[in-house]
Amino acid sequence: MILCSGTLGRVPFATKARAAAAAGFTGISIYAREVEPDTRALLDDLGLAVAEVDGPLAWLRGQPGEEPARVLDLAAGLGARSVTVLESTGEVPEPGLAADAFGALCDRAVPLGLGLHIEPFAWSGIATLALAHEIVARAGHTNGGILLDTWHLVRGPDAGRLDPAAIDSVVAVQVSDPGPVPGPHLRDECMTDRWLPGPVSAAIVARLGSVPVEVEVFGLPGTPAAAARAAYGALHELVGG
Repeated sequence: MILCSGTLGRVPFATKARAAAAAGFTGISIYAREVEPDTRALLDDLGLAVAEVDGPLAWLRGQPGEEPARVLDLAAGLGARSVTVLESTGEVPEPGLAADAFGALCDRAVPLGLGLHIEPFAWSGIATLALAHEIVARAGHTNGGILLDTWHLVRGPDAGRLDPAAIDSVVAVQVSDPGPVPGPHLRDECMTDRWLPGPVSAAIVARLGSVPVEVEVFGLPGTPAAAARAAYGALHELVGG
């Protein structure tokens, strides 16, 4: 049972971690910007494992974000499962070049025991599951894969279609349901009108087999503790405990 850090907004990560543990989560993601010298000790005390280190990563030429070596070291120090790889400029990369860059990252991550997971999202240059799969497949590394966000799958160019050829590349899934009516501005809708995971997420997860399932719903009302409890309840119902 994993809580994505963004679900609890911009409060201090220590507050997020304590709320997640109190709600019953056993895992949490973390943005690279949130890592502090005492973060690992805090997580160990709470019994929380790190699913992925998230946030922009300068892995392609011209790509803004953190230096990859620093983020990989942070992730290894936290005992994280993986690092998220995002294309955040909106420019579609040449698949061969992207595969080479992704493969180089995977090589660097192997001795650290880390996975690298591309996350397609609606306004990214890697917006479709098919393109993410092509890059992962070309890179050809067993520690490379896709982190699938159900909201972006539905609201992005895939329009909810789960490409059968790409399913085996999906190694983790973030769940939330879209609202019934698309908003006029996709980015705003992403941050303000995600719903707790329900039937839409359940139908997608059912096709993915046994992969880690994480809940990511921005803008939940109430205190961090209340939001974490609501997220846990919805995820527990989705995955059956």
